[in-house]
Amino acid sequence: MRGPCSEPWTAGAALLVLRRKLIDEYGADSAADLMLIDVAVMSYCHTLRINGWIGNLQGQVEHEFFGTDGLSVVVDGRKRRPWCSPVRVAR
Repeated sequence: MRGPCSEPWTAGAALLVLRRKLIDEYGADSAADLMLIDVAVMSYCHTLRINGWIGNLQGQVEHEFFGTDGLSVVVDGRKRRPWCSPVRVAR
């Protein structure tokens, strides 16, 4: 299963926007201020990644203990895992 963003570049872009907003909001001008913001953004990224791991583990545990099918979706009449199925966005 994938994390909160479906593509790696999307997550990187979102984190970069977050970093720029924090720099603007707090007026970071020294190297120490920038390092502190970078550490905060990296910690947030790691938190999202670990929460994804926990969610994946929870699905596997439910499947093992309770016999549920876990996360799945029906695409074209076939049952698939959500991370294997492309999502089409209506525009």
